[in-house]
Amino acid sequence: MTKKKSKGPRTGAVIMLLAIGALGVGALATYVQDAPADKVPAAFHRPVPAPDRAGMREPHEEVSRHSEGEKVLIPVISGSKVKLISETEFRGDPKLFAMRQTLNAFKLKDAKVQHVDVAGGVAKVDFNDKIEEGMGSIEGATFLQAIQMTLGQFKDVDEVLFTVDGKPVESLDGHFETTDPLPVIRPGATQTEDIAQP
Repeated sequence: MTKKKSKGPRTGAVIMLLAIGALGVGALATYVQDAPADKVPAAFHRPVPAPDRAGMREPHEEVSRHSEGEKVLIPVISGSKVKLISETEFRGDPKLFAMRQTLNAFKLKDAKVQHVDVAGGVAKVDFNDKIEEGMGSIEGATFLQAIQMTLGQFKDVDEVLFTVDGKPVESLDGHFETTDPLPVIRPGATQTEDIAQP
C-alpha cells in the first residue's frame, strides 16, 4: 500500500508564516506612526517644506511674475547669520515685498512695513510702531544687516533710512542708532564695515 502525502501540515505552516509576517508589518507601521521624532534617525526624517508665502501678501496687491532671470532676493535667518535666497514670484512693489519678507523671517507678526520710498539713492522704510518691541541687541544687529542686504540688491538704493509712522526714529531696537542712513550691503559683498554698528 502506498501512503498518500498530506498537504495539510505544509499549508498550515505557510499560513502561519503569512500571519506572523502580517503582524510584523502591522507592528512596524504602528511604531513608525507613533514613535517620537527624537527616536527616529535623522536619515529617515521627512524634508521640511518651505514656508507658505501666500499668507504674507497683501490682498490688494497683484501677482507680478518676472521674465526669466529676474528675481527678488529675500532673507533667511539662521541664528545671527543672514542668507538671501531667490524668490521669482511676488506681489506689487519688489522692495516692499522684500521688506515684508524680512519681517516674516524674524517672525515679527505685529510689525508692518507700511511703505518703501526711494529718492536720491536713499530708501526710506516706514514701519508701524510695533517694530520697536521685543528685539535684543544681537537680533537687532542681525535685523539691520538683513535689511541692508535685502535692499542692497536694488541698484537704485545706496542707503536705507528708517521711520516709524512717518517720523524719524533714533533706534529700531534700542541698541543701534538709526537717525542717519545706513549703507546697503550689495549681494556677494564681504565687507563688514557696512554692517550696522552700535
